[in-house]
Amino acid sequence: MPRWVAEGFQEYARRMPRECTLVLREVELPGRQRGLPASQGRTAEGERLLAAVPAGAGVVALDERGAPWDTLELSHRLEGWLGGGRDVALLVGGADGLAPECLQAAGQVWSLSALTLPHMLVRVLVAEQLYRAWSILAGHPYHRGSVAGRPPRAIPGPGRRIPRARDAGGPPASPTSPPDLYLASRSPRRQELLGQIGIRFRVVPAEVDETPLPGEDPAALVQRLARAKARAGRAGLAPGDSTPVLGADTEVVLDGEVLGKPRDAAHAAAMLARISGRSHQVVSGVALAKPGREAARLSTSTVWLRDTTAAERAAYCATGEPLDKAGAYGIQGVAAVFVSRLEGSYSGVMGLPLHETAELLREAGLAIPRTP
Repeated sequence: MPRWVAEGFQEYARRMPRECTLVLREVELPGRQRGLPASQGRTAEGERLLAAVPAGAGVVALDERGAPWDTLELSHRLEGWLGGGRDVALLVGGADGLAPECLQAAGQVWSLSALTLPHMLVRVLVAEQLYRAWSILAGHPYHRGSVAGRPPRAIPGPGRRIPRARDAGGPPASPTSPPDLYLASRSPRRQELLGQIGIRFRVVPAEVDETPLPGEDPAALVQRLARAKARAGRAGLAPGDSTPVLGADTEVVLDGEVLGKPRDAAHAAAMLARISGRSHQVVSGVALAKPGREAARLSTSTVWLRDTTAAERAAYCATGEPLDKAGAYGIQGVAAVFVSRLEGSYSGVMGLPLHETAELLREAGLAIPRTP
């Protein structure tokens, strides 16, 4: 590996937080025999690349045949990766691209660039983009304008928690402009929805056990978890900070069964097959906790998905969008084409019912809409 590649990569890797370690692993590929087709040589290369992937890691293939993406989309996916505790391997091939075996093993395939880039340079650019994505999550002032008002396209993957608070939504909080409330959720969808109604907030970590209690009703489950998240968020505040904390939880329910999030793409496809061509319920609980007061609200919606084919489900799962979502779909993303009917709250299906949220905020003395 050229020295400039290693130094360039490390320049960005050292800027990353302790929770997100970047490692550049160069895999020695077998030399290609003269006269053999390039495809045969790529197969041997692909086997070595896949053998170097850590056990249990998610795989992202960077290849010219992949889906488009940008830094903002990467930031949303990086947040997901940081939330799930799973390693992610980004595969970059040689001059002839990646072997078909690598593309098939990948949970998602992203395009490298509309430009023709030297494959050595790509390694540095990937590190640089991961650092930029982290800067967006950390609320760096340079990136605030790029985040406001723009939902992400779907780019899949799992990850680990981001334990630091950051500004998000509304005007940036500062010592002279404190947040209206804290949001005890790392969900980018909830952050976008809360910012949509002009609330100035900061994200705080809230680690809770989300295991349902024996025989627990789905409506009771989401309200209990929303309260637990709000309490956990308050527990981490500085002494004397009376700013309210908002917690939320959303579950997809089919015939009384809470479906949860899929384990992998195969599980996601099976889950989608179960809810296709029929209705299911989406229950969202939201809770607000402040000193001496705690309240919760419930939103229940019914969603109908049209009949979907196995090929459609496989194609959707290949985008990675369903992997971090209850019920294996996101109504605000590509899966919107499957939704034939909705009765209830669109924002509630997304993860934060804004009508119920606004009720809680008004009761706590926070008027919605906000006055300038």
